[in-house]
Amino acid sequence: SKAVKRYGVSGARGEAQADFPHVVCVGLPALWAARNRGLAEDHARLDALMAIMAELDDTCVLHRGGAKALAATKQGAREVLLVGGTGTQRGYEALMALDKRLSSLGVSPGGSGDLIAATLFLDSMVPGFNL
Repeated sequence: SKAVKRYGVSGARGEAQADFPHVVCVGLPALWAARNRGLAEDHARLDALMAIMAELDDTCVLHRGGAKALAATKQGAREVLLVGGTGTQRGYEALMALDKRLSSLGVSPGGSGDLIAATLFLDSMVPGFNL
């Protein structure tokens, strides 16, 4: 709640009140698109996580690392996707660089983690369904 107030973001409560847009409009479409491209399931899930991380104002990151850490999180996740995603050598290298960067900043994208879990839960309820 401190990060919500300090940075003017919606946080978990706002995400829920808005019907989980980062799950429905970001996570699920990214997951399904990755599968449709023939990616292995682990890479499809990681790419969906990267898509969420690239868009979400993650209050876990903001609370521990501030705006600088959030910008690094979003940019790093975008970079993973821009170079081909986690199923490519360049994407994997970008993912490892992002992991190292976030570790050096002392942050973990917990909000994004919660939302990928919700994405995978909804996906499991109606396998193969596309919005």
